[in-house]
Amino acid sequence: MKRLRLLIIGIGAVFVLGMALWLVDLVLRLQAAIVLFSPLLAQIFIFGVVALVLAATGVGIYYISKFIRPRRRSRRPLPQDKTEAASEAIAGLEQQVAQIQDQVAQAALQEKFKTLAASWEQRDIRIMLFGVGSVGKTSIVNALLGELVGTVDAPIGSTTVAATYPLR
Repeated sequence: MKRLRLLIIGIGAVFVLGMALWLVDLVLRLQAAIVLFSPLLAQIFIFGVVALVLAATGVGIYYISKFIRPRRRSRRPLPQDKTEAASEAIAGLEQQVAQIQDQVAQAALQEKFKTLAASWEQRDIRIMLFGVGSVGKTSIVNALLGELVGTVDAPIGSTTVAATYPLR
């Protein structure tokens, strides 16, 4: 695959070089024909051809530099406030849902988006811990909240707590 690519590039380079040589020969023949008519007009013709070549080279370098090293977009700083970050994420999600062309999928995603936005405004977070007995589920909740939520006892199934705690 790599050899084929190099072969194609080589053939293309030889073709471009041949066309460039043909073009130079054509310009020199035209200049020689114009000299017979008017030497001053021949000088103006050569000056115009050189200006055209320089302009084409400049435009080519400009566009090639755009492809080789694309300009990086400046990024906005990330929001430090969690509420602001969530609001920006919800706004971005709303824009993406609006770009979907399938009407059925867009309607379904808009419904889920509304549910997500409503739950964000309500700010209820429900956490359920479950697992086999005596593995430390209550201890994890006590440590995360920083207060004694449930008592840690030996009998399995002794902790069943449903409580609401404010976000900090």
